[in-house]
Amino acid sequence: IGLNEEEKIIAILDTVKQLKKVGDIYEGGDGNAYIAIKGGKLMMTPLKPVIDQVWDEYHFRKIKKWIGGSWYNVHLREGETLEHPHAHVDIVASCYVKAPVGTGNILFRDPLEYHRTNTPITPEREIWHEVPVTTGDVLLFPGWLKHKTQPNATDEERIVFTFNIISHEV
Repeated sequence: IGLNEEEKIIAILDTVKQLKKVGDIYEGGDGNAYIAIKGGKLMMTPLKPVIDQVWDEYHFRKIKKWIGGSWYNVHLREGETLEHPHAHVDIVASCYVKAPVGTGNILFRDPLEYHRTNTPITPEREIWHEVPVTTGDVLLFPGWLKHKTQPNATDEERIVFTFNIISHEV
């Protein structure tokens, strides 16, 4: 109430850190942000309209979706996430709960890498594409896209809440 979009996202990310299990529902929130996860389904959150829009743009409009898993990564100095995709996942949502300057950005591997085998490329500079992130950022990307993070170069922690959005049973 009375918050701009960035403040709403930060509020929802702060809320996620405080979810409590109530029966079969994980829930939490205040007047500015509310989130509940029940049976892998994300309910009542400011992120839902954005996720729905991306879902429609992927032409999944008539296909049911749910949360296929969620977790936190906390990286201290030199902490990093190694290269990986999210197998059998349609969309990945990475929510940067805390990402001070110097704690590292996310990098995406060029999916056309194999089509460039006879071109003069320098893999360290041209295969990986860096996306700067900061506290409050939310990235949505396809699960098949390989990614990793840079090592944290500071004494501050980087906290990322991630969840997979899927259209099928795994």
